[in-house]
Amino acid sequence: MIHIPTARFIDRYAGILLCALLNLLGRITGRHRETVSLDSVRNILIIKFWGLGNLIEATPTFRAIRGRFPDARITFLTLAGNRGVFDHYPHFDEIIYMQDHTIGSVLVEFFRLPRVLRKRNIDLAFDLDPIGRFCALITFLSGARIRVGYSTANQYREHLYTRAIPLDESKHIRDMFLDLTRGVGVNGADTSLDPVTVSGADKKLIDTLFKENGIEPGDRIVGLNINASAVAYERRWPMENFLELANRILARHKVKLVLVGAPDEAPYVAQLAQAVRGPCVNLAGLTTLAGMAEVLGRCELFISNDSGPLHVAAAMGAPTVSFFGPETPLRYGPLGEGHTVFFAGLDCSPCISFANEKQVRCPRNAQCLRAITVDMASRAVHERLAAHNDSAPGSES
Repeated sequence: MIHIPTARFIDRYAGILLCALLNLLGRITGRHRETVSLDSVRNILIIKFWGLGNLIEATPTFRAIRGRFPDARITFLTLAGNRGVFDHYPHFDEIIYMQDHTIGSVLVEFFRLPRVLRKRNIDLAFDLDPIGRFCALITFLSGARIRVGYSTANQYREHLYTRAIPLDESKHIRDMFLDLTRGVGVNGADTSLDPVTVSGADKKLIDTLFKENGIEPGDRIVGLNINASAVAYERRWPMENFLELANRILARHKVKLVLVGAPDEAPYVAQLAQAVRGPCVNLAGLTTLAGMAEVLGRCELFISNDSGPLHVAAAMGAPTVSFFGPETPLRYGPLGEGHTVFFAGLDCSPCISFANEKQVRCPRNAQCLRAITVDMASRAVHERLAAHNDSAPGSES
């Protein structure tokens, strides 16, 4: 994947120029006028590039679109790094994956994708990315007759849509996505998350990994995700806090810890795995995305930073304990029963927004996360695990 700061720089400066040029072209050619009615929609395009957690939180929106247009052919466009999340998803007829490993590959895709999408004869397109001009450009160039996307502050892209929906950052992200469907008269009443569909091969791989690492059927599993994506590493609760929490869990409860993470996160996760005192299995980089979802679905409890796996765990039905600071749980916290969220609520937090393109410039060394102590987290975890009567002897330090 392209270095995040580089991607932001290109998207901001080249993207604004291209959005302005296409906006002018659209006005000259009449592309800002809708040329098809919603009742005659037969081919739909949905675009969502960035954010594993966002993909999961968007599933009620995908369901609502399918419910409104049950006979339409739905094409989903996303990044190649998201392969596996929706491979067996019933509401998409086709998934197109965009390569974004290098600047060169993105340039190739910028010219390839419009040709590919125009062949689909798109009637209605949804751009679910609240920020980023690239997705808006592809939406416009797809040739879709009705184009629905966000009007986001400082993005200069809303004129590429025929229906620009104001982005309300006071809402939870799940409800923000549903605002797009409301823009075409659809009210998604069911806001539950769809679980990731896991193939038999992925389940068998997890069975094998568990067996090889001494995890037997019936073992109590606590999952840990110490990572946060490159969008904002500042979302990570301190490594030393995770280590102390892991050791307290193992000292007090008869459980096995399982660490998860992407391949590029494996070295960071390995630092914790090597220091933990007790049964700890490091699966970072060893599973597919769907395989990770299977692991999280087997967890009695999942402890995580504000990041994609937290949303996957919630979708798979796992109770969670999570840490928020730069981002607000009012927008990204797990919804429903069974979730404990820590958020210190300092005067400078949250500092991440769509308006500032999710950039963190923190002069306080992420004090918003450091204010969440190990004692606080340990008490919450113990309350969850103590509901079982087979806790090992020991006391909280």
